[in-house]
Amino acid sequence: MESVKSFIGGVAATVLGGLLLLLLWQKSGMGSNESLPPTPSPSIDSTNNTPLTFLAPTIRFYESGDTTVPKVERMYVDSFLQTKTRYVNWELSVSHVPPPAYKKFYVVALFYRSDGIEFARETLETHVEKGWSDSFHTWGWGWSAAGNWPKDKYEVVLSVNDKPVVKGNFVVY
Repeated sequence: MESVKSFIGGVAATVLGGLLLLLLWQKSGMGSNESLPPTPSPSIDSTNNTPLTFLAPTIRFYESGDTTVPKVERMYVDSFLQTKTRYVNWELSVSHVPPPAYKKFYVVALFYRSDGIEFARETLETHVEKGWSDSFHTWGWGWSAAGNWPKDKYEVVLSVNDKPVVKGNFVVY
């Protein structure tokens, strides 16, 4: 597993430009992390019909290559340098009432560009174990080689059972 490398590249102009863009983007409200809906979102599967209620879901983003990055090595950001970015991964963190048994569910991730057009869609089959009260689930979209992401502002909406759970934004510059 290769570690996430800095996308700054030591170029001061890129760093300053990226920080300025990030500051302006966050002031515009695009750099938000919103839990959706304000009420908990249940997850039900066919093997265990007890709902799994997510409390205070959050989404964060990190870059990687073809393989996942161990949690302790992830560098969470909401802006990515286009020439250095391969996969943009999302991480859904949730608290929930501990389920009485293993519980499988599906997370659908929709990536939208700034014009509202769907850019990518993916489905993650995941689970929580009996007794877990917190869990995180992660997946990503991208390419093995850097430079393929179109420069734009993106919104990612994560849903479970066709109900939005959380959304977040990132920019590729």
